[in-house]
Amino acid sequence: MANFMDKLKAPLNIGHQEPTEIERVQQNMIQIEAEIQQKFTQLGSMFYRDNMNNDNLEESYKEVIELVKKLDENRKSFYAHKLRLEGNMMCMNCGEIIPYGSVYCSKCGKRANEKETP
Repeated sequence: MANFMDKLKAPLNIGHQEPTEIERVQQNMIQIEAEIQQKFTQLGSMFYRDNMNNDNLEESYKEVIELVKKLDENRKSFYAHKLRLEGNMMCMNCGEIIPYGSVYCSKCGKRANEKETP
């Protein structure tokens, strides 16, 4: 019985080996690729924000920007629908989540369903 207990206390090395140099290099490459993809995404977001209303872009950029605008509107519509299903809505002025049907926002005090123009 003692032999069995000693085996339980011994560290298990089954399937747990230090990664080889090739595996470490491959893991580093995968990590760098992921960081590059994050930067491409960040760059694309920055380009979109800076140029979403720029009419002097090449047509190929305009097409993608218009598609992103449509997708964003769809996303916002689904989000508003989700909020309604939960019994909430978003204040158009400050973005606070408030009970559905509220006339005024409890955070900013403005009419909840009308966006004020500056």
